[in-house]
Amino acid sequence: MGIILLLVGLLVVAGIALYFGRRFYKDWLEISAVVVGITVAFGLVVVCMVLPINRAVIRANIAQFQAVAATLETARTDEDISSFELAALQQKVIDYNAWLAYIQYWQRNGWVGWFNPEEIRDLKLLK
Repeated sequence: MGIILLLVGLLVVAGIALYFGRRFYKDWLEISAVVVGITVAFGLVVVCMVLPINRAVIRANIAQFQAVAATLETARTDEDISSFELAALQQKVIDYNAWLAYIQYWQRNGWVGWFNPEEIRDLKLLK
């Protein structure tokens, strides 16, 4: 859905650029340069906004992962915990292990892993 909205936004920006480009410039090469320039500028603004937000979300997920790890240690020593609570906790462990495997896979990728926090490498799967 986000990609569709981004493409629609780019099309709107390109349409506006074409409209104003045709009004002020008569040569199609100049119009094309204006459209490409505005589209690239818009894309750069989007990237500059999305990358820090993505990094903050990953840091928040790391904090949640560490909280689940601490809760798991406490639950293992607690004898009064019910089987329902253990099942719910096990589901959380499965979810966070899946997230950790996913994010560590992309961390190893040189093209997209350069912006992720380094502490991802230090996390171990919950058992």
